Amino acid sequence: TLRAVYLPWLENTARHLQQLIHANGQSVAKRAKPIEPAAGRLVVFADGLRMDVAQQLAEKLAAAGIESTQDWEWSAIPSVTATAKPAASPIADAVQGGDASDEFAARLVSTGQFLTQDRFVTALKEHGWQVLGSDETGDPTGSAWTEAGALDKRGHTEGWKLARSVDTEVGDLVSRIGALLKAGWTEVIVVTD
Repeated sequence: TLRAVYLPWLENTARHLQQLIHANGQSVAKRAKPIEPAAGRLVVFADGLRMDVAQQLAEKLAAAGIESTQDWEWSAIPSVTATAKPAASPIADAVQGGDASDEFAARLVSTGQFLTQDRFVTALKEHGWQVLGSDETGDPTGSAWTEAGALDKRGHTEGWKLARSVDTEVGDLVSRIGALLKAGWTEVIVVTD
């Protein structure tokens, strides 16, 4: 039953997107430059934050008195964390996508090495970014990267039961953003894969 309903919809949607790109060319192309460091700028990577959940985040931020805007970006293909997290990061130009045989792990352009978490952190620091732990607020006179939330991880372990946890995850993300703003950060950019 699911295949009968979902497969035609998926095929029609994919073909429609292909037609739009073919007909409109670059007008639908968007791939922003990597986020530049700037005083007071903090980037929060929220793993697995999809568009519907991002809408909930925007609503909860507004309810907490935090002004936000939303924008979109094409996801890296495949949209797995190993590929898409580096593509959404401030060091996107310093990495290249991986192969299926390597589980799509990105590589550093400069050395060809796989982008491990340690190498990712080192590259961020080399590009002028502080890297904050989940309970750190850092120095808001500089630029920083931090990671928050566990939507993707929970989705893999809980499956459909994740739906029961989305509200809590979004609330935790709003609390983290609020704490970072209170600590003196002037701009918080939430990115995802």
